[in-house]
Amino acid sequence: MNCRNIVKCYFSILVAITLTPQPKVFAQSNSIGCQANLDKPFVTQLTDTPKLTVMDIIGADVEQIGNNKQQTLSTNSPYKSSTTKDIASYWQMRVRNSDLPINANDVKYTLRPSIEQDSPFKRNKFEPKPFGTIDVIENCPDETTVISGGVTLEFRELSSLVPGKFRGEIEICVPINGKQCG
Repeated sequence: MNCRNIVKCYFSILVAITLTPQPKVFAQSNSIGCQANLDKPFVTQLTDTPKLTVMDIIGADVEQIGNNKQQTLSTNSPYKSSTTKDIASYWQMRVRNSDLPINANDVKYTLRPSIEQDSPFKRNKFEPKPFGTIDVIENCPDETTVISGGVTLEFRELSSLVPGKFRGEIEICVPINGKQCG
């Protein structure tokens, strides 16, 4: 096969690919938007749940004195007093336009811990707090708006944490219709 035939073959393939109709691709998001129930927050599906790492629990500023395990003396506790993980866009909610604006600090988070023995979500070891601002995701044609907010997970008493996977549910209260969260 000579060079001219090879070029014709490649050119024919290029023309065929260019002129063939391509399928349309649609993007899909985690938001159900304007179809969501009014005034009921829902948690968006998390694709990447933040995990605690060693550096989250033990600080980089730990000093140890000694040259073997028996002689090693720590000058202070190697554990941090607390660590946080931020989850932006943790929840979404459809609200009436008359309820806007909503201050992120007015949103209340309540933790319902799992029943596991060593769960870090037990009392005094974990606290969810507001993170960032309330963002408008979508304006709906029926005088409603879909909003989104984040949460900061604060872990305390890090010296008592044990390895494992634990579950906890966070209830979200957004002040709307003139009602405040308790």
